[in-house]
Amino acid sequence: MIKFLDLKKITDKYSDQIKAAVQRVIDSGWFLQGEEDAKFEKEYSEYIGSAYCVGVANGLDALIWIFRAYIELGFMKPGDEVIVPANTYIASILAITENGLKPVLVEPDIRTYQIDDRLIERAITAKTKSILIVHLYGQCAYTEKIGALCKNTISNWWKIMPRHMVVFLKEEKLDHWEMPQVIVFIQERI
Repeated sequence: MIKFLDLKKITDKYSDQIKAAVQRVIDSGWFLQGEEDAKFEKEYSEYIGSAYCVGVANGLDALIWIFRAYIELGFMKPGDEVIVPANTYIASILAITENGLKPVLVEPDIRTYQIDDRLIERAITAKTKSILIVHLYGQCAYTEKIGALCKNTISNWWKIMPRHMVVFLKEEKLDHWEMPQVIVFIQERI
């Protein structure tokens, strides 16, 4: 059998570091927040060049908080539309609806199973305030076309990297984004 995404192979070279980090958390008794979390937030924010990094329980919580913050700041309001891939995980839709926003589903590109950037422009209306792209299957959903649409048409945009996304492309960090990023790290087997 050829594995679609061999997580064991990907994480093998970090196995000792992962086990040591898990052991430090167990030994500290702080399974939420604590010194390890604070250390990660500080080091990760420095690494990506951001002033802040907030660790939350999961991607759903992160998305809810981001949308809520933008509503509180006046950048969005209930009833605004968020374009989202039709084949996204339910958490994307729940975060949108939890904040009184309206999800607008866009079908995936059959070649990549990522949101079809050729269909996004047709979905944009006067009420569209955001495109939530979701990197799936270890592939980056962002395209230059999506970036251009966002910069030229829409005021807010986000990306979420769930489960299988490797945070590096060709050994380089992802481009710096001015809008919030939700990066979800899930280690399925330790």
